[in-house]
Amino acid sequence: MPNENSLPIKKSSYVTKAFVKQKLLFFLFSFFSVVCLAFVVFYLGFHNYIKVESLAKLTKTNQNQVLQASTVQTANPHANGDTKKVLDWIANLPNKTNNRVISGQHLVGSPRYGVATTLQNVQDIYNKTGKWVALVGASYGDGATASYNHATNQLLIGYWGNNGLVELYYPVYNPWTGGKASDTSVRLSASNIDELISDGGTVNQRWLAELDKTAAGLAELQTEGVVVLWRPFHEMTYGAGNWWSFGAGDPAPYIKLWRHMFNYFTNTKGLNNLLWVFAVADTAYWNDVTAPYPGANYVDIVGVDVYSNVAMPRGDAYEKLTGLGKPFAFTENGPGTILDGSYNALRIISSIKSYYPKTVYFQEWSSWTDAKVALGDILNCSSLLADSWIITREEVDWKPGVDSPNLSDLIDFLQNWGAPTPSRLDFNNDKIVNSVDFMILVDAISG
Repeated sequence: MPNENSLPIKKSSYVTKAFVKQKLLFFLFSFFSVVCLAFVVFYLGFHNYIKVESLAKLTKTNQNQVLQASTVQTANPHANGDTKKVLDWIANLPNKTNNRVISGQHLVGSPRYGVATTLQNVQDIYNKTGKWVALVGASYGDGATASYNHATNQLLIGYWGNNGLVELYYPVYNPWTGGKASDTSVRLSASNIDELISDGGTVNQRWLAELDKTAAGLAELQTEGVVVLWRPFHEMTYGAGNWWSFGAGDPAPYIKLWRHMFNYFTNTKGLNNLLWVFAVADTAYWNDVTAPYPGANYVDIVGVDVYSNVAMPRGDAYEKLTGLGKPFAFTENGPGTILDGSYNALRIISSIKSYYPKTVYFQEWSSWTDAKVALGDILNCSSLLADSWIITREEVDWKPGVDSPNLSDLIDFLQNWGAPTPSRLDFNNDKIVNSVDFMILVDAISG
């Protein structure tokens, strides 16, 4: 039985001059082949010499996925290519019939208590089901040192390298007191937000030092090509909770805090591998979950942390959050009071199918002392991961070249295409006509 830590990590090879020459020649040959094919098809079709019926016609959904990339834009306009592709793939999951909900598990690990991050609970899931969850989540903040973040990164790099997805949340210590995130003796407010983010004083310097340490960890992941679902300042709609929580109070300081971090990480630190996840508490009955929303230009994914025996958030959180036009997730989830391992994992997908079909991922929380809530510790985990809607790590397919049309599909597409123009040659809609666009056609020809 394979152990996750023993699995090979995919690494990029160095590009040589011979390799570049080979790719250039292949591109030129591919370009010439595609032009010739297009000319023949257009000429014969125009003169009615051929009437081609597609043998395996693409569905409308597949055509949109393969030949017309989504118009979803990352909040960071400078996001790297893989970050954009991951978001595009995630945003389009609700359009699919199957394989549309990413399975996730939060990892065991606590910087506050000196507990190293480990993949053991994910390994346990594999041992029981023969499947790896698609996404793993871990923690920065919470008193984490640079060395702690580095050690956590090694696990995340490995999981990403084996086709997984990665999430980090950020329960950062109180910058005024140095206490843990739940220390609310000094809370974020309209009267102290500028002291934190801009005045150059002691608190501001301490805060920037914390952000610099965190950015260094995220930069290490960026160097290794890892796209991170970055979830800072979670559950802010609680009345108490953490030092950044505001409940039903003034959301303006929170919005300023979020935007400051976004701009600092994006513009000052050049972190272009982050998808920004806005995750509220399950408080829709008494607090407006959209009040602290930082804005469409600062958020990529929205979600709610749900701990419920029936896997259902309170009130209209789902309707309000999906109304923001961003992909929606159960950013954390688990049973509310059934903590003895008897919780039925199938309730998660049953609830999503029945009431929350736009959900793109869930992240089950990890077990702790006297609480068995992780996927590997509850009932029917195997059935959950085998459900047709669920995506496991083996089924993550955001990378280009998946589900390319075959030749008959391509001919059918070209016959109804019209005259070739730059916009029509841009098959992946990245506003650049390059080898990627022609490789889509080459894949179709060879497939």
